Amino acid sequence: MVQGVPEQWDDGAFAAWLTELGCRRVSSKKRRRWTYGFVTFGEAKGKTGVASTDGSTDASALIERANANARRDIRDVITPLWNVSYGEQLARKKEIVAEAMRNITRGVRNASNKARKSGRRADVGWMRAALGNDKLCCELGGIVRSPVLDGYRNKSEFTIGPSANGEITCGFNVGSFRDGVTAVAPPTGCRNISDTAKYLGDATQTYLRARAADGKGLPVYDKRKATGFWRLFLCREAGTAPASEHGWKHWLRTGAVLVMFQVCTRGYTDEQVKEECDGVLAAVEEAVAKSAKPINLKTCLVQFWDGVSNVAPDDAEIKNLRTNAPSEKSADIIHEHMCGLQFSLSATAFFQVNTVAAEALYRLAGEWASPGGQSLLLDVCCGTGTIGLTLARAVKKVVGVDIVEESIRDAFTNAKLNGVDNTDWLAGKAEHVLPKVLNDYKTLIRPDGRAPKPFTAVSVLDDPDLSADEETEAIVEAKETTNAELVGANHEFDDVVAIVDPPRAGLHRHVLSALRRENRLKRLVYVSCNANTMATNVIDLCVPQGADGNGGGVPFTPVKALALDLFPHTAHVEAVLLLER
Repeated sequence: MVQGVPEQWDDGAFAAWLTELGCRRVSSKKRRRWTYGFVTFGEAKGKTGVASTDGSTDASALIERANANARRDIRDVITPLWNVSYGEQLARKKEIVAEAMRNITRGVRNASNKARKSGRRADVGWMRAALGNDKLCCELGGIVRSPVLDGYRNKSEFTIGPSANGEITCGFNVGSFRDGVTAVAPPTGCRNISDTAKYLGDATQTYLRARAADGKGLPVYDKRKATGFWRLFLCREAGTAPASEHGWKHWLRTGAVLVMFQVCTRGYTDEQVKEECDGVLAAVEEAVAKSAKPINLKTCLVQFWDGVSNVAPDDAEIKNLRTNAPSEKSADIIHEHMCGLQFSLSATAFFQVNTVAAEALYRLAGEWASPGGQSLLLDVCCGTGTIGLTLARAVKKVVGVDIVEESIRDAFTNAKLNGVDNTDWLAGKAEHVLPKVLNDYKTLIRPDGRAPKPFTAVSVLDDPDLSADEETEAIVEAKETTNAELVGANHEFDDVVAIVDPPRAGLHRHVLSALRRENRLKRLVYVSCNANTMATNVIDLCVPQGADGNGGGVPFTPVKALALDLFPHTAHVEAVLLLER
């Protein structure tokens, strides 16, 4: 027997699901309204089985695992540290960052040893200190706790699908579809989700269940067959991060609320779609009116997406539910307040989900970057421009780059909203855009005569009395003299400062190459939500390259690091690392 099967599945749907899992069987049976199904695998266990992701060939083991996952406590899925003391959470997360820093030391040391064996210069000045400091590549200042522990997410995205009992549910997937789990559970007890998001999600769930009980309404989306109407519910909330830590304990979300539904319209008429959208809008607005706590529901949207995955592209059609007109991105927004600025947020734009902890993160990143009044600040993976706008008044110009066009549009809007006019925002892959930006600005940046130059052969100097070391010093000295003559030239920027805040996959190798080649870039702040990819990127930035170790640009040196908890009760941790050269 297989339990936790969607109630609406018939025998054909159940059989198709088993086939997709690779389950070789003798027979199967499932009827509508059953929350279970029967599978016969044959007499010899070794002659039947499935191809599973963990290499198991036992079909019954896969089904058993799927059933167990379908009955899991949703807190263990979404907030796996919910039953761990906060002090212990912080200790574990600090160690994650510490281990990443040790990996940086190991990676640079191994690469340096390999280069040295091949006869190349591979001196790493900070390595001895790191090996004597528990292999930490630099000092780890500790971990900054989140000022808010409960309901801190300003954006919650719920799947609409069947529960383990087959009931329509608005919440989170209990497990992975590749493991045979399609069940959804409500966010009950998830400490990171706000009361408002839970309340509106529950109102949506109640309405859809009532419609289904009356034999009305369209079905929820079936991932296995890629059919159905209701897919997602998104709730985004605005608020204000206090100007100082003393206000954090009194922090409340009292700003506007934006909600968006995602639906699949394939196979449905315009009349059916409109009836469903009008109905859910009325249900949500009725819930808002009855709420004991005031809810400022400013914007209600619906996104149309017929793709297999719930991740819709940036250009997916969005309509305003109240007007039934195409969404106006400049109007269908809410405003978040942070670092003394306002930020305009559309439904799908990226913004840190923990506003008050993010304020601490961005203030720290700005302090570590220490840009001068004539600096060119590169805000790589800039999102809606949060970091760049925060530092814009302290620099000559900010150039932000992000792959999400909607985020770039929001960045322009945010700059105008805050009266900031020394910024530029570019949409595209950082690995494509950043090299062009550095090339366009290179003649406007004051040369730095102190930067070490590439190794040059003795014959170039035509002085047989010079040793290799003397030769290098002579070349550097001569180049410094040349650059010194250019210092008085009319250059718009004194130096380049960069802050990078990449997605979990880290920075593309072309971005790393572009940053390293720009020797006038003396300070780089790496903000990361994935300590492992951060370590990989930092190794590339710090390891000696080429014959003299400076090939591809002078290597960076790790200076200091800090961990920050932006995601209490989860296993995720943010890290900030300062690199200089």
